[in-house]
Amino acid sequence: MTWCLWILRYCEGGGLRADLRLTSDIYRDRNRGSNWLTHYFDACSPIGAEKIARRVSFTKKVSELEDLEHFIPTNMTLGEGNRLLNKYLRPKPHIGQIVDDFWAIVGGDGPVLRSLPGY
Repeated sequence: MTWCLWILRYCEGGGLRADLRLTSDIYRDRNRGSNWLTHYFDACSPIGAEKIARRVSFTKKVSELEDLEHFIPTNMTLGEGNRLLNKYLRPKPHIGQIVDDFWAIVGGDGPVLRSLPGY
């Protein structure tokens, strides 16, 4: 997710639109498709694959952290990360329920960084 935030920040700064596809088998459920990001998040203002293909002027496949070093400054505040997350990605409703259930079990009453509906 940190990589996603760095990429979103880079794209936002350059007037680019990110097309994030996370395909590592570590987090992926083979029954739910190849892009595990879509298992947990909905993209805000999604664009169809055909429209993206027509608009592509630059691509960069990121496989290792070193692939990002020349593009993205890696220092980011929690506030900036939260802003980017809320602007470009929405946790799916079942994820919000998991978080709410967790906090109910542990009795959490402190500050929590989470996605705001309608942000």
